[in-house]
Amino acid sequence: MVYATGGLAYGEVTTSETLNVNGASVAFSTNRTKVGWTVGGGVEAALWSNWTAKLEYLYVDFGTVNDTLIGIAPITPIVTSSHVTDQIVRVGLNYRFSGPVVARY
Repeated sequence: MVYATGGLAYGEVTTSETLNVNGASVAFSTNRTKVGWTVGGGVEAALWSNWTAKLEYLYVDFGTVNDTLIGIAPITPIVTSSHVTDQIVRVGLNYRFSGPVVARY
């Protein structure tokens, strides 16, 4: 079976930045949750009995992250901008249970 997938993505994005001017340093980091989108596709094949294997690729885009680093005299504040993306490859092995699973005492 060949399939395509897509939808909402969210994740934690951490940035770390340091400004060095004439021996003085200012460092900061930010941590935020970003919402974006994902799209991908894959293939799944039957192996034997109830077992299948799959290979899947996903592209994730969280958009742009902007940060402002306070200035060190005589430098004015600096704005940084990064576009955050990721690529994920998954390999999986699945077992399909036959019929409903019912707990018994």
